[in-house]
Amino acid sequence: DNEIDVSITTNGTLFTPHIIDRINQCDLKNLTVSFDGGTAQSMDCIRGEGVYDKVISGLKLLSEHYKHDYSIKTTLMKSNIHEIDDIVATAIEHNCKTVKFNCVREDGRAIMNSDKTLLCDKEYIRVVEHIENIKNTYLPLGVNRV
Repeated sequence: DNEIDVSITTNGTLFTPHIIDRINQCDLKNLTVSFDGGTAQSMDCIRGEGVYDKVISGLKLLSEHYKHDYSIKTTLMKSNIHEIDDIVATAIEHNCKTVKFNCVREDGRAIMNSDKTLLCDKEYIRVVEHIENIKNTYLPLGVNRV
């Protein structure tokens, strides 16, 4: 009676129909794909050259083959907060159930690149308000994913 749902987070770059079919066999209830930029330029700067296109391909394959819910998760940074609308649009286009946002932690490479990554309090508040506005825009349309 202590049933626990398990979810995983992945960068989404290695999906194939075969891999997704194998994940389906595991009966995983939710899959989250890291998606840290609304454009190839910003995401590739964070994750590496060509990653954006690989993740978009992975999201297309999930849309076609995955039998459960899946989400994207974006780590909010100075370099991508102006692309939130693009990120949400990508999620909707690829049938993601949810868009999740979290802030970059002040750790590791983020400290060395704090001027490009870490949000100040005003930026954080502004981006949260923007996310709330986006959510309120999509709810009347029947899209409950942000």
